[in-house]
Amino acid sequence: MLDVLRKSSGSWVIKILFVLLILSFGVWGVGDVMRGLATDRVAIKVGDLEYDPGYVAKQFTRQVEQFRGMFGASFNAETAKQFGILDSTIIGIVSSATQQMAAKDLGLVVSDEGLRQAIMEQPTFKGADGKFDKDLFQRTLMANNLTEDMYIKLVRPDLTTRRLTGGVEANAAAPKILAETLYRYQKETRTGDALVVSAKAQPLDKTAGDDELKSVYEANAVRFMAPETRAISVLLLRSSDMTARATVSDLEVESHYAANKDQYAMPETRHVSQVLVDSEDAAKAVIAAAKTPGDLEKASAAVTGSVFLPMGDISRDGLPGETADAVMALAAGQISAPVQSPLGWHVFGVSEIHPAGQKPLEAVKDEIRTELTRAKADEALYQVARQAEDELASGAGFPAAAKKLSLPLIEIGAVTDKGMDASGKLETALPDGMREQILASAFSLQSGEESRLEQTPAGQFLLRVNAVTPAALRPLETVRADVVALWEEGARKAKAEAVAQSLTEQAKAGKPLASLADPAKGITLAPIPAVTRDGTAGSTTIPRQMVQKLFTMAVNDTALVPGESGSTIIRLNAITAADPATDQAGVDAVAATLKQETASDLTEALTADFGTRFKTVIKRDLIDKAL
Repeated sequence: MLDVLRKSSGSWVIKILFVLLILSFGVWGVGDVMRGLATDRVAIKVGDLEYDPGYVAKQFTRQVEQFRGMFGASFNAETAKQFGILDSTIIGIVSSATQQMAAKDLGLVVSDEGLRQAIMEQPTFKGADGKFDKDLFQRTLMANNLTEDMYIKLVRPDLTTRRLTGGVEANAAAPKILAETLYRYQKETRTGDALVVSAKAQPLDKTAGDDELKSVYEANAVRFMAPETRAISVLLLRSSDMTARATVSDLEVESHYAANKDQYAMPETRHVSQVLVDSEDAAKAVIAAAKTPGDLEKASAAVTGSVFLPMGDISRDGLPGETADAVMALAAGQISAPVQSPLGWHVFGVSEIHPAGQKPLEAVKDEIRTELTRAKADEALYQVARQAEDELASGAGFPAAAKKLSLPLIEIGAVTDKGMDASGKLETALPDGMREQILASAFSLQSGEESRLEQTPAGQFLLRVNAVTPAALRPLETVRADVVALWEEGARKAKAEAVAQSLTEQAKAGKPLASLADPAKGITLAPIPAVTRDGTAGSTTIPRQMVQKLFTMAVNDTALVPGESGSTIIRLNAITAADPATDQAGVDAVAATLKQETASDLTEALTADFGTRFKTVIKRDLIDKAL
């Protein structure tokens, strides 16, 4: 069982579970909070909580990476600062620290029982039956190199802070009259008719002249810009490329085994099962009902609220500190006395004991060879990287350095910050796992500049920007077809609006919209179903401009709404008020949202008030230096 857990503990499933777990508690970075730092290493201080510049830089970098995924490789730290992202990062750190200090100042604590309940209620740790799964809990901690004690120390501060904000959130209220008023506003519906004049269906009276095309071309220059591109040389330094240079002899494998026998020792393991209960009395009841470890599952079924957890073969290192001594003291066939931990009361049983031993060389020689090969490849990579830097520093070009050191070289004549070539197609020469950082590096340098040795998950690289081609307006001749299409689109749109304006005047004069419809000319009538202010109209999509206009009109009013694909004449037929008395669930949903928003506002106000009680120091010079 333990082997299975160890093999699965590194899987992406477990990693994702742990990320969800950490997000649910909000405790990323707790271990980065430093106390007693040297004065010149404190970037942010709130009360006696101190954060070094590296911590702030790491939080800021996470934000930058998220925005880079949206805006492309050219979105760098400087751009992020202009967007105010560094300021918001600092504010977030200060707010969190202020809440922690306030909780400490008020003497708020979380009991062991409260901590146990919080952990057991986490959805991440619940099995298919919806109950706490101790096995899943231990696997998740093992996957992230945490013991129960370490995890508890990580979670307790955040739960303490939650006690501070939880009281505020619990007392936030949404008055009934306010919830019902907002419900009426949100759920009011309007119906009508729409006469749509399609721009696409409008015939053109003429073709565009040169002057008109030039005018459209100049007015929409941004649409015809060729993006900035860079010509780059990239020298790749990857462990995988060094493997062929790393050979390991049988003698080296044997020598490593002999010098590191302790690494291949097999610790004593025990086949363990346990029952987890809420009280000592319940644990004693389980013990009374079980004569041998094999009886624990049956005994557990007879005790209300108990959970039977087979742990399989496990060593002392795999057991939490407060339970390890009790388990290791048992002989084969024995059941433990009740053992208490922050998770409750345990009864352990040991059915078998497997003595400590030694893995034979034959069983681990392939593992050793792989390990030594990787180490040699890494060492070779380090040496080659230094040599590459020396070659480039001496004036050798990238091609010469690549040839001399037998390194892969990528030469790209033009690439955009999105990784496209000059024709707009994806540049496939950039290797996976390095693409984003190569582009970020390329667009942070000027023409003729070389990067430092850059590290990525897929390896290292050195880069030179050979040339920069600024963004430029493409010649009219090369985009003439696109300009003509744009002119025609505008001409048809203008004609549709003129036709719609004439029809609007007729409709306001009393003509029914149905009488103005002419499908052959692209003029069609459609009903506007009951729609709310947020645009909800069942499965029908209604343009936002039309919804906004509808909610400014009186019944039987007519209005013209221009749009991208044409123009629409709308008439409001009816207004249906919402009745809170007929939809209690809807009113409750509005009240819940109001309560949540009120709680958020109160928490911000409380945090701001506490901020005046604790001295806050922010050293922007240290933060800027770290960035």
